[in-house]
Amino acid sequence: MTKKSATKGSYIYPWDKWLAKPKITLRRGEDFDCQPHSMAIQIRGAASRRNIEVSVLINDDIVTVVRK
Repeated sequence: MTKKSATKGSYIYPWDKWLAKPKITLRRGEDFDCQPHSMAIQIRGAASRRNIEVSVLINDDIVTVVRK
């Protein structure tokens, strides 16, 4: 997984690295463990906090993020 443990039971994803790319594909079980819909919500929140507009597409256990 590409995440670091922040505190027991919580994780910090590499938002700055992910959101710096024009397009990234994330896979459940490889890049994140939660439901893809939950990950999409987290991605949108992280992008919003950074004033970045994104489109998030979910296809089964794959989440694709495209910067606008």
